[in-house]
Amino acid sequence: MTIRREKTSRVLELEELEENIEAMSPAASRLLKSGMTLTQIYSQYVSISEQMLFEEEENKKLNNYIDQILQEHEDRAPTIARQREDSILKEKKEKEAALDSQIQALQGQLAELRAIDGFDKETEGCDVPTIPVESLNVISYMLYVACYK
Repeated sequence: MTIRREKTSRVLELEELEENIEAMSPAASRLLKSGMTLTQIYSQYVSISEQMLFEEEENKKLNNYIDQILQEHEDRAPTIARQREDSILKEKKEKEAALDSQIQALQGQLAELRAIDGFDKETEGCDVPTIPVESLNVISYMLYVACYK
């Protein structure tokens, strides 16, 4: 009789525990009704908890990696900006040198034409006045400044 009472009390305790679980967690209640035991539910809970901890750890690692990449990018930003400025400055100097050489070539051609035709620097023997070289230099520089600066 004592054994029967112990079994009956254990059965009652398990039923009471199941009722409490059903009241606290509808999901656990559904699992119990589907035939899973409390041990199986707990094992599944432990497994899912371990998986969640693993995922959280992986998430932290990935966030640290992203932070590291961002920091490297921020550290390199001044160098990249300086290189870009240097490149732009180099390009401007090359264009300026090309314009200067074109101006010199045109001035040389102008001097040659004047020498061939026998004209002096100003307007001698010509109905249309020519532009003095100094004025051409000023005009060329003004055009350069307007276009490139």
